[in-house]
Amino acid sequence: MLVNSRMTREPVSVSPDHTLARALRTAREHRVRHLPVIAGGELVGILSDRDIRLATPSPYTADGMDRDDFLDRTSVAEVMTREVITVGAADTVEDAAKALVRHRIGALPVVDAGNHLLGILTETDILHAFVEMLGGSGASTRLEARVCGYEVTGAGGGAPASGCGRISRVRLAMRARGRSFGAIRAVGG
Repeated sequence: MLVNSRMTREPVSVSPDHTLARALRTAREHRVRHLPVIAGGELVGILSDRDIRLATPSPYTADGMDRDDFLDRTSVAEVMTREVITVGAADTVEDAAKALVRHRIGALPVVDAGNHLLGILTETDILHAFVEMLGGSGASTRLEARVCGYEVTGAGGGAPASGCGRISRVRLAMRARGRSFGAIRAVGG
């Protein structure tokens, strides 16, 4: 599966000259946590809700006026992350997921060879892909069976055992047009 098929195209973005107050309003209005920062048509940074939160004076040490004033007078350029981890549209979602985990980030701007923003891939986009791959977006059935005389293992093999002490849980995810996909997992019981 390629990033191109999962990314959000034409994501909302901000300019390095925008204030943090404006960026925060934009993020809230569009219900996003990551804002690519664009200057001259190219990606120059990324601003996350966490970046804003960490830069803003604490509500315990500053009153509301000081916080509002800070957001109004501080530019995105002062707080944004400049060394942005990016992916290309032809990269795999698996590689993108590895990058998110490795760098402990929540979003990857998708850029072309000229560093022009094509989209953004977030951890939510990857979770949606994962759910779809597991068949969780369609109808499914769970079947629990008691297996007597055999120990069912995750490797698919069976070895003789005494009694009926193991329970195997089987999940079949049903898909459209009569096709079904599933996974079998043995669970001790």
